[in-house]
Amino acid sequence: MMKQNESIREAISILQEQAETLGLCLSRYRSLQALLREKQAWHGVAEATKEIEPLLARLAALVKRQQGFLADKGTARMTRFVVQQGAGSLRDTALRLIKRVAELETALRRESADAQMLLENSRHFAVFNINVMTAVKANETYVPPGAAETEHARGVKMFDANV
Repeated sequence: MMKQNESIREAISILQEQAETLGLCLSRYRSLQALLREKQAWHGVAEATKEIEPLLARLAALVKRQQGFLADKGTARMTRFVVQQGAGSLRDTALRLIKRVAELETALRRESADAQMLLENSRHFAVFNINVMTAVKANETYVPPGAAETEHARGVKMFDANV
């Protein structure tokens, strides 16, 4: 019974650290998104991403720690390990933490995808501004990236009577 309590306490410790780290990552991603939505989006973006990097490294270390813990216990999932434990307050705490970690992971995935989209939009905006400042000339018929060739390049004119 004592060894079982030690195991569940270690699982709870891992889950608590994951929840805390995920919460910090989530707040940092939200800060990054706020910076990207501002007019002067590039001010502070590098610093915001540098704040996220150690948290992501810490999260990766926690995942490795959890995998090692679960390998020692002979199971692949934390939920399965916790459910196999005897009923009690420690088990209930661990199950609540598992749910909380899953919710935070889902929210972090969503925030990360949103931040990636904002970064991509900012990159396109920067490229557009560079093209404007350097006076890059467009071809006679605008063709968005990935679209078919221009009609002039095909050799067919729009009002050609031979078409």
